[in-house]
Amino acid sequence: MAPDVAGAGLWLYRHVRRTGVFSLPPARRAFEFAYGRYKRHFEDPFWALTRRHPSLFAGGHIVDVGANIGYTAGVFAAAIEPGFRVLAFEPSSENFHQLQRSIAQRGLAHVIVARRAGIADRAGTMDLVLNPDHPGDHHLAASSGGEAAADRAIERVPVITVDEAVRAAGASPIAFIKIDVQGYELQVCRGMTGTLDANPTAAVVLEYSPDSLKQYGDPEGISRFFAPRGYAAYRVTQRGGLEALDVHALPGALPAPGYIDILFTRVSPSTGPA
Repeated sequence: MAPDVAGAGLWLYRHVRRTGVFSLPPARRAFEFAYGRYKRHFEDPFWALTRRHPSLFAGGHIVDVGANIGYTAGVFAAAIEPGFRVLAFEPSSENFHQLQRSIAQRGLAHVIVARRAGIADRAGTMDLVLNPDHPGDHHLAASSGGEAAADRAIERVPVITVDEAVRAAGASPIAFIKIDVQGYELQVCRGMTGTLDANPTAAVVLEYSPDSLKQYGDPEGISRFFAPRGYAAYRVTQRGGLEALDVHALPGALPAPGYIDILFTRVSPSTGPA
């Protein structure tokens, strides 16, 4: 992501949101359109990844953990093979409502199955800390009631593991899992060991932010999770390229914006159209 573009976009979103104009359907649709274009051109690696490495998305269902308002679910719906589904999970009630509306408006209900739930290493309920100025920055609380602040509301949300969600959906096989949960990625991974064992060729892409991971534990836990299971690691560029990383020693700190997207796979990725 370009930090200057991202900062300007968040400033504009924050000030427009506070006017209440997003309660008007035309304004909301305009925002969703602009958000999609911003993601495509400045931040999202997945659209290009589906074009350059289509084999990653072939032969199975796709799991979208942290679906937000549906941009990535839509990208995956365009890449998935007929007969398979995108399982999209989003805990925020406001984001989930927009996710459902996006699915309906785009006629994708037969491909995208949305569920309002956070994904964790256990089933139950947890506190979701809401960022009123950034709909993509909500995160599960590290401890119940411990993160409330004057500008941060708390929403109690249901949580489930990937293993339970996949089993409940009857989704087999799984081709691809995307995880973007603002630092809670390791806990999500711990709740999907059964899915990975049952789907040894499934690829996993997660947002890796050492600073965000620290609030839930040790960032090195990501390496300790994937390396013993025989995964290779690649940095996913915004153009959908793959740059090899040492899966045993992922970066302990990153320059702005402070995160990278990492692909973990047991299968050497094949290259599609540039």
